[in-house]
Amino acid sequence: MWEIWGEHVQNIIRLLWVVTALIPVHLATAQNSNQTIAMQVNPLATEIPGKALYFSTFLSQRRESIWLYNGTQQYPGYKDVQSSHLVRKIGRLILIRLLNKPSNDNVAVLLSNIFDKEVGTLPQGDYGFINETAKKNPSANFIEHFHAYVTAQDSFKEKAKRQGKVGRQELLEKFLFLQVMFESSPFDTQITQSTRVSNIDKKQYRPALDMYLAQQTQSKENQMEVENIFGKPFSEFTNEEYAIFLKELNLDRDEDILLWSNITGIPILALRKSSHFFRMNLHLMEDANVAEKLKYKVSSEYKTLYDEKTGNIELYDELGAQQELRNLPNYLFTPASRYNGFWHYPGFIDREINYEVVEPYLLRLKDLPYRDSLGKWITMIPLNIVKTYRGKAIYFTSVPGRSFSTSLPVSNTIYKLHAGLKTGVWIEMRSDGIKGTEMNFIHEIGHIIDHMVIRGGYGGYRHIYQFPEFRKLLELKNAIFGERDSNVSSTPYGYISRYATKNAQENFAEHFRAIIVERKKFKESAEKEEKQGHPELMQKYLFMKNMMENTSPRMVPLTKAFLEKEARENQAR
Repeated sequence: MWEIWGEHVQNIIRLLWVVTALIPVHLATAQNSNQTIAMQVNPLATEIPGKALYFSTFLSQRRESIWLYNGTQQYPGYKDVQSSHLVRKIGRLILIRLLNKPSNDNVAVLLSNIFDKEVGTLPQGDYGFINETAKKNPSANFIEHFHAYVTAQDSFKEKAKRQGKVGRQELLEKFLFLQVMFESSPFDTQITQSTRVSNIDKKQYRPALDMYLAQQTQSKENQMEVENIFGKPFSEFTNEEYAIFLKELNLDRDEDILLWSNITGIPILALRKSSHFFRMNLHLMEDANVAEKLKYKVSSEYKTLYDEKTGNIELYDELGAQQELRNLPNYLFTPASRYNGFWHYPGFIDREINYEVVEPYLLRLKDLPYRDSLGKWITMIPLNIVKTYRGKAIYFTSVPGRSFSTSLPVSNTIYKLHAGLKTGVWIEMRSDGIKGTEMNFIHEIGHIIDHMVIRGGYGGYRHIYQFPEFRKLLELKNAIFGERDSNVSSTPYGYISRYATKNAQENFAEHFRAIIVERKKFKESAEKEEKQGHPELMQKYLFMKNMMENTSPRMVPLTKAFLEKEARENQAR
């Protein structure tokens, strides 16, 4: 299997981010054969949220590149991309964007009624489909008919009419849906949720937004491609396979870090403001200049209110004055569902980051002052920890600070913080430079592993991804490090650093950092203290070593059955 790795991985890391800018958009190719298709696809620019067309694709060695023209700017690719491939990629993107926007409920219902959303529910008769491929699943159903409308509209229409004459309307419904979407733009007011920002030069931040949106739409395909190469999903990778995967990436390139992000399920963002700024939802304010000038003490008194019936957000300053907000999608805060004393997100699904909500503050990774260190930091994280960190984000910021972890669930109707974002670590540049920031990076990840993985959630909240073998460590962890933020003993032994004596959760995070960043020192100190009759530090070392190397990161999704079991175990205690 390894012989084919080198050949295929080169295709993966050639992931081309092809992104157009704001309308007017002109799609063209280097080959005349694609001019017609480019013109036909162009009207769909008005159907994409933010009035822009985003799509990305893997390019094999057999495909060459396309040229996209936006005014006088051209984006070189690998010339002569197959027309059908290009159109299907655009169709896939449009489907994803239509179904995943919170404001698109009516469109989603209509799509479901016509194309079917659930895999396995499609009728397999001779009517209602443009070709056999369209019968595979709901996504293929939409994409194949989208492709037919763009490339062979007349024959599509004639076939739909013929079937309609014998009383079968399914194909005609699909044709009419696409016709309306292309020509009438009836969904424009619902689909187009372009982020409006005052006093901000959008040209400066748009490339970053485009990059993240392209990454988001490509995530599933990235994962499937790697699974096809290895014959297994990333969650089943061995250390040897992960080492091979990392070796083939060039983490000095933003594209490869984002590919790592897609494969691991760990969102990575670069932002130009601190965790506190987003925690207080200052990024929602209409006047970005005012928001950015707010002092910490003043902004700490800002309050966010949310109307669950209308989905409207209100932000009030320290004097109780309501602030003007940007155009935001409704129902930005996810509702909480309760079951058996716990709460979770509806449908037991993971939520995606809403990049458009933080658009004015997005950066490209290469804009970070410590960009050259990101690859090293990422590869420092052991595979077991990478796997269990799935579904939590890493936010790299360009501002100085102390770094922070948001272990509590965010952007929901209970915790109305960090609107549009999700649980994760916030990395800020420490005053002592790269080395100190590196230590903070690992330390903060330790907090997330403590709260969201070993405990399984924050308070009564349970994270969508659960790791049973890590959960079994909870009792021993509490015995060795202490529970939550309880006090720990102040002794001259048993701690790798002075900061570890602050409380139980810092005790855990500091020794988590030590086993990764300074394992040799950790082990030698533990052996020395053990010989002196103090086994506490060795207990911590062995706990961390066992967790990193021997504890299975097997994941099980959150379900009602899981919560019922959790409730029974809590009662038994």
